[in-house]
Amino acid sequence: MSDLWYEKPIEHDRLDEMIDQLQAKFPKLKSKPRKKLLGDWVATYRYTDANGDLLAEKLRFKVLGAEGKVFLWRKPVLGGGWDYHMPKNPPLYRLRELVHAKVAVLVEGEKDSDNLSKVCNSHALAVTTAPDGANSWVPDYGKEFAGKKVIIIPDQDAPGRAYAKQAAKDITPHAVCVRIINLPVKDVSDYLAYHTPAQLKNLILGGNHDR
Repeated sequence: MSDLWYEKPIEHDRLDEMIDQLQAKFPKLKSKPRKKLLGDWVATYRYTDANGDLLAEKLRFKVLGAEGKVFLWRKPVLGGGWDYHMPKNPPLYRLRELVHAKVAVLVEGEKDSDNLSKVCNSHALAVTTAPDGANSWVPDYGKEFAGKKVIIIPDQDAPGRAYAKQAAKDITPHAVCVRIINLPVKDVSDYLAYHTPAQLKNLILGGNHDR
């Protein structure tokens, strides 16, 4: 019990050390996942229906005092204010643009979607993503790509490749064609850090790619 009791107030920077020591001494001791504290606000991603009406917002923050990111969902409440919960069936990101596009690019994450949209600034092309990472793809999303040429650019890791494979399977019955592009770096944003927008655009619209 002496290991669990402290007479003096505990300094914040000692908490992680104390938890690690206790878990090492008592391997069967279970704890709740540590919450990441919100740091600076980075971006707001708007999720709308096909008409452009706001359904929800996804807020991106830095992690306070550490590397990483934290996301917080909120839904508008009738009469004003916000409900800070993820919507039950969130749509694909940039759905309104996707509905009217002839060419659709599916990436992994809103940051990549926004960055690529700036590069491929065209009303005929839309860049979208599943709403909550690689594991948030659902088969019904495939119907949103009906009649379109579709390009999938996954993150270059195991979840990303699984995401691309499943998405391609669900999209293929509805789309004109589907192809997967595997980048030489982790994702679209990393690619743009070392290549020009023209190089990325060429890769997407006609350069070398993996099927």
